[in-house]
Amino acid sequence: MYLNSDGSPVSRQIQAGKNWGSLRGKIFAGAIKKCLENFSVLLAVRRTETLGRSIGKILWILLKESSDMSSRHHH
Repeated sequence: MYLNSDGSPVSRQIQAGKNWGSLRGKIFAGAIKKCLENFSVLLAVRRTETLGRSIGKILWILLKESSDMSSRHHH
């Protein structure tokens, strides 16, 4: 076992470094996961908005068509 200049075992420092590395990795992975989750939620919202707009347009067209048809029938 090697000793550092301050007399502490090197292996402990290496272990601490490994722990810190894995902790950092976990934090990083967690952050990425959160970003991806937020992104997928954003995408889903966007998709729903687009879908809603499309449905709205279709409904509007159908409504317009039906009102045009009914007004034609009246004349």
